[in-house]
Amino acid sequence: EEGSTLGVGAASTTPITLRNTQGLYIEQAPLYIKAKEGKMYQEDLETVAVNLVLWEENGQIIIVESYVLDQTTLIQIAEGLEVNE
Repeated sequence: EEGSTLGVGAASTTPITLRNTQGLYIEQAPLYIKAKEGKMYQEDLETVAVNLVLWEENGQIIIVESYVLDQTTLIQIAEGLEVNE
């Protein structure tokens, strides 16, 4: 939806082109993960920084992320994906 936002904190963002469309590379975006068993409360969450590429294709937002891989590798993976139409 136009006007929607993705909070990435102080993460670095870089416009990119992949799969013949405009996308975004985000470096060290904060991602919250569940760290403990049971119900999920804010104090039970751990923050992990991930690198990710995202773009829209065929009306879907597609994200490829990793806490280890760099921009070049993430783009290579994204370029090799087969997207259902």
